[in-house]
Amino acid sequence: MRVVSGRTLTPAQAQRTDMLYALLKQRAEAGEAFPQNLFICGEMGLSGVDKVQAFILRLIAQNRIVIEREGSLRRAKIVETGAWTAWSKSRGHDAKISTRSEDKRHEMKGAF
Repeated sequence: MRVVSGRTLTPAQAQRTDMLYALLKQRAEAGEAFPQNLFICGEMGLSGVDKVQAFILRLIAQNRIVIEREGSLRRAKIVETGAWTAWSKSRGHDAKISTRSEDKRHEMKGAF
């Protein structure tokens, strides 16, 4: 188990934290925008976008990323490489939802 800010992470929390880090690192290396919370939620299999912030804060506490904000926009610096994501896009401009989220929506459609 990993400890962050005096709190022990469950294996699932540690895995999801690593997933977010990998996503942000990939985006930074490609010069792509910081993803919207809805996209992150779909990629990580989270139950709601409100959960994303806790994982971002864990990465900050682990000194793996630095977040810079300008109004509602944000970007992340990967401490290990010094690479930055591009600034996030305003809502509506980055409406792409993770494939995993789309799969879940289709599965849910048939359930009703």
